[in-house]
Amino acid sequence: MFHIGTCTQCIKHDLAIRVVMITQGHFDGYISLHFHCPNCKMPSCASARNPAGHSIRTLLDAHQSTESFALEIQTVWPSPPEPILPEFIPENVKQVLIQAESNFALKHTDAAAVMYRKALELGLKAIDPSLKGMLASRIEQLGKTGKLTQDLMSWANEIKALGNDGAHDEEPMKSTELGSLRGLTEMILKYLFTLPTMVDERRKKLNREDIP
Repeated sequence: MFHIGTCTQCIKHDLAIRVVMITQGHFDGYISLHFHCPNCKMPSCASARNPAGHSIRTLLDAHQSTESFALEIQTVWPSPPEPILPEFIPENVKQVLIQAESNFALKHTDAAAVMYRKALELGLKAIDPSLKGMLASRIEQLGKTGKLTQDLMSWANEIKALGNDGAHDEEPMKSTELGSLRGLTEMILKYLFTLPTMVDERRKKLNREDIP
């Protein structure tokens, strides 16, 4: 038996993932499917409802898909990675960040780096359209005006990926460097958009509560 879907280990889509073992589920009518990915060779598993009551032996011996037996996949381990999307960011920044996170999950490091930088650029532009120069320079300018912390400025200075490496380097970007760029992008967007909005909403709530 095989399952047509996405491997939650390597995030490869539309794979025929082989079912190597089936065990009885914790509840009646449920089974556990144990998968082996043909792409990354890693294991995963899923809980599935077996509404027709097919026997485990029948399922294992079949050269058909889980869909052919109307098995209903409920939960999968490991869970598919959720994108990190700070709250209250502008919609155009959000859409670019979703692309960055999708490429990050797929381990498309160069493409992810390009989109993280674009998300930062759009976010900084929303805060101050007058900023000029390279991305690292614009972050530094915001830091000097007090709109970003010194810690974020210092972190930005350490990250080579703020340049054009993802788009022009012949060698793929290192995962550690991409992880730093991803983390900096998240923190800057949170600092510029999420925290101010949360503070403002909290202040308004407390002011309303103070009214007798």
